[in-house]
Amino acid sequence: MTAALRAADLGQIRTKDGRVYQITPEDALWLARAVKYEGGDPAATAWTYAQRWALKRWSGTLASLVRAHSQPINPAWDEASDPNCVNNPDRCTSAALARRHDAATAMWSELGGAADVVLAFAQARLPNPAPRATDFADAIVSRGFLTRNPGARVVLERGNWYIAEVGALDWPTNFVEVVFRGATSGASASWTWLPWAVGAGAIAAGVGFALSRSR
Repeated sequence: MTAALRAADLGQIRTKDGRVYQITPEDALWLARAVKYEGGDPAATAWTYAQRWALKRWSGTLASLVRAHSQPINPAWDEASDPNCVNNPDRCTSAALARRHDAATAMWSELGGAADVVLAFAQARLPNPAPRATDFADAIVSRGFLTRNPGARVVLERGNWYIAEVGALDWPTNFVEVVFRGATSGASASWTWLPWAVGAGAIAAGVGFALSRSR
């Protein structure tokens, strides 16, 4: 699946409140698929999923979290008969379904730069360009999400918009880190908040909406 990649080649995600998760080869494969097919900033996408894992206190694998969120590899979008496709036929054309099939079946050796990014992430060699970001989407979907959730804040606009949801806004910059063989990676030294936010005060209802469901 991931050629010679082993769990021993991969680090752990750790949070300041004591949670620890060992990244597996399966996690790395699905994360690389998402990184390649989601577009946007590859490093920010990888780190957003680690931070989403922390915010949601996800009890399953990182791979299952990525698949549940990332539309290109989400099994709920891979057949024209799926409810998501029935309700959004323009996003389930033959070409779109074929692309999702390619995304969900791409091998590690076929993922090129995305695999390189994920390996650097999992080996604590990739600085975090979007601290606290826990969700992302294109600009149109993100604007709708921010309108419904005025407590959320954009931390990076780079292809996709990377958004810190309520619950992550007060985290220390390096609340989520990756540790591997004595090395630790986290926020880039040059990172700062974007100079604007949307709203003040959170709306609790709908904060957990996965932006990718509407892409």
